[in-house]
Amino acid sequence: MKVSEQIGLLKEDGFAGEVMEDVLLRDYTSLRIGGPCEVMVSPKDPYSLKLLIEFLREHSIEYFVLGGGTNILVSDRGYNGVVITLRHWQRVETVETSKDQETLFVMAGTSLAMVVGYARDRGLTGLEGLVGIPGTVGGATVGNAGAFGYEFMDVVDRVTVVGPSGMEVIQKGDIEFGYRYAVLPGTVVAVHLVLRKADPQEIKTRMKEFLEKKKATQPLDTLSAGCVYKIAADATAGKLIEEAGLKGKRIGDIMVSEKHANFFINLGSGSAEDFVKLMELVRQEVMRQFSVELEPEIKL
Repeated sequence: MKVSEQIGLLKEDGFAGEVMEDVLLRDYTSLRIGGPCEVMVSPKDPYSLKLLIEFLREHSIEYFVLGGGTNILVSDRGYNGVVITLRHWQRVETVETSKDQETLFVMAGTSLAMVVGYARDRGLTGLEGLVGIPGTVGGATVGNAGAFGYEFMDVVDRVTVVGPSGMEVIQKGDIEFGYRYAVLPGTVVAVHLVLRKADPQEIKTRMKEFLEKKKATQPLDTLSAGCVYKIAADATAGKLIEEAGLKGKRIGDIMVSEKHANFFINLGSGSAEDFVKLMELVRQEVMRQFSVELEPEIKL
């Protein structure tokens, strides 16, 4: 029996969701790169996700959770396993409010843009620097998304995950996190955020300024996966790559952006193989010139 058929049998236990075979992952990534996955599953609720993960673990079937597909490079060969997408989980609401702050409940599949817009419209501060960042809340949590001095984990209160022992709530104080990472014992289901109330016009002004700066310095209208490398030593990776003379460097249809050197863009028919080759060329050249080892931010 095929894996997709086995997963279909979970409906007898209450599983609800879509099960698809041979899905091209390039259609689910911002780079538009990636081969097919054996099975893609989109659970409709946390209980279905729990059933699915328990089944996959019990049968030692490889899987990974795909968020917005915005900071990931998928192999040209695809993925020989199950890809889980939480695209049905679009929900953000205020669940607690006081004189000075609000607590938001946000499902993992909700776009980060939706949450940032919700905070802006309600006069809540803490997410302004994340304006213009694509992807989902689940991905923003695991990757501790950030920009302009703001980080997603700054406003996280607790995270609900599906782990080895089932559904559990992890308080922020029990989460190890840092620059572009957070260590969690399972798949993110939802997060609770605590945001302070502030002047709505000031929030809108800051967001507008940050977004204009992004548009002026980043290739937002191209096929990319965001920053390729993390901040290195006392300089940004983009600055090191630019000073190494690598802006515009190209392998196949993958090119170092002329606008921001830490963005590699797909000019149309780029491959994961060429992307990795360009990463290695850039890494070696920065090491040769500056003795700095670049660490990938993009997930390979």
